[in-house]
Amino acid sequence: MEQKRKELVKQMISCETVEQVEAARDARDEWLRQYPGDYEIVQAGGSVENIADMLGMPTNQERLAAKRNELVKQMLSCRTVATVEAARDARDAWLLEHPGDSIVLQAGSGLERVAESLEMPTNQERLAAKRKSEE
Repeated sequence: MEQKRKELVKQMISCETVEQVEAARDARDEWLRQYPGDYEIVQAGGSVENIADMLGMPTNQERLAAKRNELVKQMLSCRTVATVEAARDARDAWLLEHPGDSIVLQAGSGLERVAESLEMPTNQERLAAKRKSEE
């Protein structure tokens, strides 16, 4: 694990291109999902954000806002069972990383109204079935 951390730090502080910054950000975000609060990675993450700024790239907050906007648009444009299921999965994944996101939760209530109009199981029924199948 220590070797992987050192490689990630090196990756983050040696970025020179947009592609390298994007790869470093993704690797950092994945690492922090597995090891939240890893100070060395958080600190090196500041370096990659400085490099991103020098390259004129969006900030991490701007990236998250754009991803959230895409998710909300996906949820609000659903009209079929398949698109509702895909949007539910995307919403659930987002909320695992951003619990309590009121914008996504509010858009999710609209998504659930569409699901109801398509006579789909409620989200609670869907999640209960998913938990049961994982047991």
